[in-house]
Amino acid sequence: MQSHLISLQTGAGETNKVRLNRDGSFLGVRGASRDISARAIAETILAGDRRTNSKSVYDRSVFCSGTDMITKRVVAAVIERNGRYLLCQRPSGKHHAGLWEFPGGKVHKGETDSAALKRELSEELDVMPWSEPVLTAEYADETSEFLICFMRTEVAGNPKCLEHASIGWFLPREIQELHLAPADERFSVQYLL
Repeated sequence: MQSHLISLQTGAGETNKVRLNRDGSFLGVRGASRDISARAIAETILAGDRRTNSKSVYDRSVFCSGTDMITKRVVAAVIERNGRYLLCQRPSGKHHAGLWEFPGGKVHKGETDSAALKRELSEELDVMPWSEPVLTAEYADETSEFLICFMRTEVAGNPKCLEHASIGWFLPREIQELHLAPADERFSVQYLL
């Protein structure tokens, strides 16, 4: 039986490899750290898409190439105040334009997840975390090479909309009515509702 090998780069710059059978069954993780990133991507792949109850990973373009693929880490800040969560609407011209997401961005080479989150929050919203970000969950974006790392944190100041189309504070029941980016939707369903 043929299998697919997917290379995953961790936040520490190490590479893990996840091997999947053609039918989507998990064969194993190989790498220096075998950290949560490799397990998270494998679990995301095997879980399938909740909206279609699909278990097949091979109908999704991001995973169907059969070649090694480097997953890029993206950090997303889960910021809650008085029962409301901060979400941002992606600007036009970007991947997932018009969809809502938790604020954040790509982790640069040599940068820690926490440092990337602090940088992104400063650039996008002119705020700084005052609590150490805590990794809560990781999901693969089905339509790209990104692994979204959701990190709970608290920020000082009032966010300003510097890069997004819009920002807002939403109750969990209001979040389920928004058009969310795929990974943000999975996170919201699992952790906020």
